[in-house]
Amino acid sequence: MIPDLPMEMVAVNPDGTLLVSGDIEGWAEVLARGVDTIVDLDGYVDEGLPETPNRMLYVYYPIFDEGLPCLDKLEAVGRLVADLVGSGHVVPRTSSWPPRSPTSA
Repeated sequence: MIPDLPMEMVAVNPDGTLLVSGDIEGWAEVLARGVDTIVDLDGYVDEGLPETPNRMLYVYYPIFDEGLPCLDKLEAVGRLVADLVGSGHVVPRTSSWPPRSPTSA
């Protein structure tokens, strides 16, 4: 049996604005960390996604181990995340735990 552990968000940069996390298990913790953008690489949209206008940017781009993603799209998502993090937004990259390499964030 897998123990019931709290959702983990790990900072990748010193400012704590670029995060890596597993599946979102509750939005209260995510919002409490100031997250306003999610990059979701799983094969499904997270339940309970906040729908308040101008509150959450949710980028859904599932990547599966069976094939390579479109490089142009992946680079565009990377540029978007870099621009958002550079301007102070808090962005976790989510996927099933354990996450892929933080360098893919």
